[in-house]
Amino acid sequence: MLLRDTPVLARRRTVAAYLYAYTRILELACSWTMVVPNTAFKVDLGRKIGLDGLAIERLTRRVTQMYSTGSRGEAPVAYAQWLDAQCMETDEGRIATFLLATIDDLRQSMRRYVETAHAGDEPTRLLLGILERDLALGRENLAAYAKGSIEGPSVDSEGDTVAYAGTEPLLPIPGFPARPASFIRNAEEAASPKLSLEEAMTPSNMCKSFRRMYIEIEICAIEVCARNIIEYRSMPNAFKVDMSQQIWDEARHAELVTDVVHHFGGNMDALVYSGHVWTRHEMGDDLAERLAIEQLIQEGNSVDKAYQLLKMLRRFGHNEAAECMEWLTADETQHALIGNRWLLRLVEGDRAKYEAVLATANEKIKFPLSPVNRALREIAGYPEWYVDQLERQVEASKA
Repeated sequence: MLLRDTPVLARRRTVAAYLYAYTRILELACSWTMVVPNTAFKVDLGRKIGLDGLAIERLTRRVTQMYSTGSRGEAPVAYAQWLDAQCMETDEGRIATFLLATIDDLRQSMRRYVETAHAGDEPTRLLLGILERDLALGRENLAAYAKGSIEGPSVDSEGDTVAYAGTEPLLPIPGFPARPASFIRNAEEAASPKLSLEEAMTPSNMCKSFRRMYIEIEICAIEVCARNIIEYRSMPNAFKVDMSQQIWDEARHAELVTDVVHHFGGNMDALVYSGHVWTRHEMGDDLAERLAIEQLIQEGNSVDKAYQLLKMLRRFGHNEAAECMEWLTADETQHALIGNRWLLRLVEGDRAKYEAVLATANEKIKFPLSPVNRALREIAGYPEWYVDQLERQVEASKA
C-alpha cells in the first residue's frame, strides 16, 4: 500500500493534470479542424495538434514512472468544466483566444513546477522545458487570429480532480468539413484531361496539380485523422499520438504545397474540390476499414506513384517541386506504417482478417494501383505476402 500525500504523489498529480489538459485540448482542436472554414487556420490547428500529441506521448510515459501503472490524466474539476464550456465554439477568433489562454497557463504552471522541482525529479524538469518551448512555437500563429483575451482556472489549481473519461463534450462531427465560401465543391470531380508528359510538366499544369493536392489531399487528410481521434476516443493514447503526428505532417505538407504553387506563379484562391478523401473515409464501417481506406490503400498506393514522379520532376527542372514531393513521400510512407501497425493490432495479427478488411475497403473505393515500389512498401510495414499479391495484381492488369 502506498503512503498518501508524499512529494512524488503530489508532483504526479500536477503531471497528470498536464496530461489531461493536453488530451482534452488536442481533442477540441481536432473537432475544430472540421468546422472552421479557413484552411490556413486548419493548418495552424494541425501544427498544434502534432506538438500536443508529442506532449501526450512524453507525459504518459512520465506519469507511469511516478508510482502509477498508467493514467490518461486527471485535472481540477473547475479546469475540466472550463474546457467543457468551450466545446461548442466555432468562431476561429474565439477558438484562438481560448487556445492562447491554455498555452499561457500551461507555460506559467510549468515554470512554477520547474522552479521548485526536487533534484530527484530531473526527468520531469527537463521534459517540461521541452514542452514549454513547443507551446511557444505555435503561439505566434494563433495570436494572429485571436479576439481579445479570456482567463480560466489554472491547470494546477487546488481542489477535487476528475479523470479523463473519453466522454467529455465535443462538437458533433459534421456531414462534410467546412470550406471557405469562395471555394467550389464539385462532388463528381470531372476527369482530368489527357495530357502528354510535356504538357503535364508545364508551370501552369504543375500549378493546377499542386493546388488540387492542397485541398483534396492535405487538408482532407488533416480532417479525417482528426475525426479518427475523436470518433475512436477509447483507443489508447498511442493511437492519438500516431494520428496527431500524421495531422502535423499533413499541415506541413499543406504549407509546402502552397510554396510550390506560389513558385509556379499561382495562388490558393477559389479552389475547386470534390472531398473524395473525406467521403471515401466515411465508407468504412469501423476503424479497421477506415485505416485500410485512408492509410493503407490511398496513401500506400499514392506513395508508389509519387516516388515515380520524382524523376520526371527533376528531368524537367522542377527541383523545388521534386524536393517537396520527396519529403511528402517519406512522410506518407510512415502514414501507411501507422495504418498497418493499428490494423494489424485490431485484427490481432490474423492474416485472413487483414486480407478481408483490405479486400472490403478496396471494393468500396476502387482506388487505382500503380506499379509497386517494394522497398517503400516494406518500410511502410506491409506484410511480404501482401506486397507479392499487389505485384501480381499489377502484372495481371497489364495482360
